[in-house]
Amino acid sequence: MEACPWDLARFCLAPSLKGETVRHPAGPCRIKLTLYGSALWEVDRIDMGLRSFIGAQRTKIRFWRRDRQWHRSERKKEISDEGDFPPRLLTPGENELLRWILEHGAEESRSFLPQIEGIQAVRSCTCGCPSIRLYVPEGIALSATDSGRIISDLLGRTQKGELVGVLLFQAGGKLCELEIYSLDGEANEFGLPMIDSLIPFDAGDQNSPAAS
Repeated sequence: MEACPWDLARFCLAPSLKGETVRHPAGPCRIKLTLYGSALWEVDRIDMGLRSFIGAQRTKIRFWRRDRQWHRSERKKEISDEGDFPPRLLTPGENELLRWILEHGAEESRSFLPQIEGIQAVRSCTCGCPSIRLYVPEGIALSATDSGRIISDLLGRTQKGELVGVLLFQAGGKLCELEIYSLDGEANEFGLPMIDSLIPFDAGDQNSPAAS
């Protein structure tokens, strides 16, 4: 006799759950699982692949646990507070990354290089990414670029191997933000990408080094 689908779901998920409920109001074609009394996921057709469904829910639970622990951590509080700090000079790593992006970009990108001198920054996001708002000093020549707001769009990997995207923005001829965002979602907090891993986003091959 075959195992009942909802019994199989309870058996496979039980080690990861607290107080789950399983119902089948529409017969064997519907499963509802309530996890920790907050998240609700539903599969309307068992024949879509119960094993894939269970794997997806375990992944959701893993990320949910990780994110809950992160949001309760002291480090998360420190990062949230940094957004209210006064502008500071760039770190050596930030300066190197910003300079490399401008030097290896289009001709219009290089017109922003003089703005690096004395540029300041403030953390622009509290999620754990190293994104920063940029503040160009008064009196520095503005770029006369006609390009859009995005100056550069790159892919790269951090020293720990996390895959990240890198966007550099300008507004009114001034550098205004360096955004670095996770593409694999494996870490709440991560560092800057390695210079030799950077490639154009459109290239799409994360294993290729950037062209020099």
